[in-house]
Amino acid sequence: MGRKHRQLILMGILIVISVLLVGCNSRESGVLGTVLTLGFLPSGFEVITGNPLLANTRLLTAPIPILGILINWLLALFINTMDFVLWFVSWIPGYKQLIGVVASSHDLDLGPWASFFSHHRNFLSHSILNPVFVVYGIVAYGLRKIFRSPLRFILALPMMGFGLGLLADSMPQAWTGFSLIKVSLFGIYMFALPGLLSWIWLIANGFIALAISFRVAKSD
Repeated sequence: MGRKHRQLILMGILIVISVLLVGCNSRESGVLGTVLTLGFLPSGFEVITGNPLLANTRLLTAPIPILGILINWLLALFINTMDFVLWFVSWIPGYKQLIGVVASSHDLDLGPWASFFSHHRNFLSHSILNPVFVVYGIVAYGLRKIFRSPLRFILALPMMGFGLGLLADSMPQAWTGFSLIKVSLFGIYMFALPGLLSWIWLIANGFIALAISFRVAKSD
């Protein structure tokens, strides 16, 4: 089979998946959506925070037609797979709370720090510049020098949860208002990134956070 034929077959498969995804809106979108996104796997994030990572998300709201939907589908597969990894350690007392604090810290802009961030989905809280992520990352990177595998992996999981949370936020119900990334600090609102840039911001920062967590977990 030639390269051209393989490319045509791959394109056909992707088109079929795109058509199937039209009926797949969220983690709880029925049997089809659950199978296509591996949503049937146990959710560690749900055990930790009480809320599944992909609850109230829509794969079809990607700001790029067709290609964006396929990217969202691949992200959903990845998120549910890694969320399943979190499930194995999500029952450990104390550690569960630690993961919860770091992994859900992108919502600092809804809590006591709201006056600093000014608006939900702030560009700092929803990035690797998040204060909790930065502090934990520095501590974890320092501790990895005295820890051996698999303890390094245990150190890295809270950071992994943070990255997964940002990726999950890249699939909102709609790219309007509340869902957009806002550039604001100390009560001063400057502007909001449009849907496409907000989508790219969340995905890019999510994967950078995951790359940092994998670096912490990596054996020398």
